[in-house]
Amino acid sequence: MIFCIFPVISCALPDPISPVPAPTPLAFEPIMKKEVFAYGEIIPVTAEIRNTGAIPINLTGTPPEIVISARKTGWNRGTIRTIPGGSESPTLGPHANQRWIVSWDQKDDLGMQVQPGVYYLTMNASGMNAYAEVVILSPDGALTGTISPKQNVTSQGITTRLESVVLHENEGRVTAQVILPSTSIHSGSLPGFSQITAEYRVDNGSNMNFRDVSGKILENGVYEITWQTAPIPCSAGVLNVRATKFDPFQGDWNFTVPLDSLSQCTSGNGTTLSREIVIGNPTHLSTSPTPKSAPLPVIIPVLAWGFAAFLGGFREMLRGIL
Repeated sequence: MIFCIFPVISCALPDPISPVPAPTPLAFEPIMKKEVFAYGEIIPVTAEIRNTGAIPINLTGTPPEIVISARKTGWNRGTIRTIPGGSESPTLGPHANQRWIVSWDQKDDLGMQVQPGVYYLTMNASGMNAYAEVVILSPDGALTGTISPKQNVTSQGITTRLESVVLHENEGRVTAQVILPSTSIHSGSLPGFSQITAEYRVDNGSNMNFRDVSGKILENGVYEITWQTAPIPCSAGVLNVRATKFDPFQGDWNFTVPLDSLSQCTSGNGTTLSREIVIGNPTHLSTSPTPKSAPLPVIIPVLAWGFAAFLGGFREMLRGIL
């Protein structure tokens, strides 16, 4: 995935100027009570439209349509679910507002439970869009804590140092420093990288794109990059980070970070638990109670009573035959 950090000057002709749409007094925004949800938990999405003007406005296509995607941007955002909008056309009075609540059951368009991760919601109504994102935790919760790997990898003459991995219940942050060649630093012509290509992988899972990336040049001329990940599952053992381009430099900067030193996990309701307990007994994070067997002192009298009743009936049957 390519992240644009600084604009790149282009010699292409500008696009034709499009007419600017007339301003509207309508404001459309999502209202989310929380961002992080347990695996399988119903996700309520509240959409609010406000009329900030002094005249009534007719709305269309309400309740809003919700499109759920796996990627935030790009020509193919990976739509996994579309919740159709309604056909209502209410009138919103001056300085009034109206809310709709639409629930997502974490299922895709085929009715299957989606994988843990980050999902991006686009709400459409009355020709307007509103955006939100939600985090779905792994069934065993999210790993939390901080690691300072201090790993150095040199490729094509460029050294990258993995400084820290900070994990929270709603995200992870991976920070690395790129040590630039002295000629680039002293020339003063390098404002930063126009393109950065990188991805990460948890254990033996598939490669994933980072949610976001930011960068800055430090006083010593080192370029510091911070990548944002989805929450890392509590049971994860290894985090792999691989970068292949710090434009104009290309190479292969591959880091493997063991996660065994982290000891805490967070569930979907915010409860912090010992990682050892969670991995040894994942039902600690279950939202439904585990069925329990009846205590032995209760079971024995019940079985004895049933056996006695059976013998009594059997004796009565023998008397009837004899």
